[in-house]
Amino acid sequence: MQKHLNEINKKIMDIKDDIDLFDACIAEHTNDIARLISVTPKTDQYQKLPQKLVPSLPQFIPNTIQDETLSYQLGSISPFSFISEEYGYIFKPRQEMQKAGSSRLTKTKSPDVVFHQVYIDIFHLTNNPQNISCLGDDKLWICDESNIIELYVVKDHIQDRFIKTKARTIPEDIAVLRSEDLVYTDGLYKTINIVKNDEIQELIRLQYWKPRYVCSTFSVDILVTMGSDDNKQTKVVRYTDFTENQTIQFDDEGKPLYSSGGPRRYMNICENRNLDVCVADYHAKAIVVVNRAGKLRFRYIGHTPAPRNKPFCPQGITTDSESHILTTDYDNRCVHIIDKDGQFLHYLILGKNKPYRICIDNVDNLFVISKEKDKERDEWYCTHSCVMKIKYMW
Repeated sequence: MQKHLNEINKKIMDIKDDIDLFDACIAEHTNDIARLISVTPKTDQYQKLPQKLVPSLPQFIPNTIQDETLSYQLGSISPFSFISEEYGYIFKPRQEMQKAGSSRLTKTKSPDVVFHQVYIDIFHLTNNPQNISCLGDDKLWICDESNIIELYVVKDHIQDRFIKTKARTIPEDIAVLRSEDLVYTDGLYKTINIVKNDEIQELIRLQYWKPRYVCSTFSVDILVTMGSDDNKQTKVVRYTDFTENQTIQFDDEGKPLYSSGGPRRYMNICENRNLDVCVADYHAKAIVVVNRAGKLRFRYIGHTPAPRNKPFCPQGITTDSESHILTTDYDNRCVHIIDKDGQFLHYLILGKNKPYRICIDNVDNLFVISKEKDKERDEWYCTHSCVMKIKYMW
């Protein structure tokens, strides 16, 4: 287009030059006919106008999105549902209704009660459940103190199927991938395994490190907490296509982000909707949250006063569709709910139950493994373990 414009400008200049020359001859009143003929305008030549160009603007042609990862980044809208709440409405005085110009019932919310919780379901298990992971909104993978991982149908409380781990050892943790395949960690054999069509495949075998807890991310990676063989170091490793591509271990000052020491590291892990990596560091008595790049954002060390006035004891951790972080406080028998920036919001009080592990399905139903106290003995037994399904809302 620039070349075309240059040609047009040159032709315009030629026309102006010929006009100026002809005007000069007329002004001199010359009688030299030959000169007048020589400056006669080249009208025939100038009548041939330049070629006209009509540019067309580029158009974006979208491709059909085949992969589902983008939908997980954007989020989803949960199905419409009702939760019954007794005495949740009050009548306003007639004067207030007339002033407001409305005769409707108005729902009120106490300023010091942020969340409402409703126990939808509870079912007991004969074995001692250790870890839990949601499959959709109707099934739960649960592993216990044996080498068996069981899939339960939530509505019917029945076992759908079960998997015996490859090494016949107790899984450290389990997680459901976006593909709905199950992964589990084996601390004894230092492996990370996947279950596909009830077949177990070893994906990763570590050296000098023991894999502990695992979660699936919104970008189809997996995050694994692990401890060194000498029990002196802990870290979080990100795997993409089961290849290590990130290690999160130290802060900007070179200090460890997570507690170390001891044969078992209770460091449950999850990813938030804003891609923060959240770890429930039991021995540090803190929730440690770093951003996607591994930079420390904040540490949450509990809220005072705690329901039972005991030290913060985080065990399980998960996040919901609003980017709230939920963590079980074992000794205080409650669940803490904090926002994505570490601000305390509310407690979910579980009464006599000690909450252990936790997960949330894709419609924000909360599932909690809890341990109930034996009435005859001052201990916590597997026969008194249960899974609670809780619906909480604003």
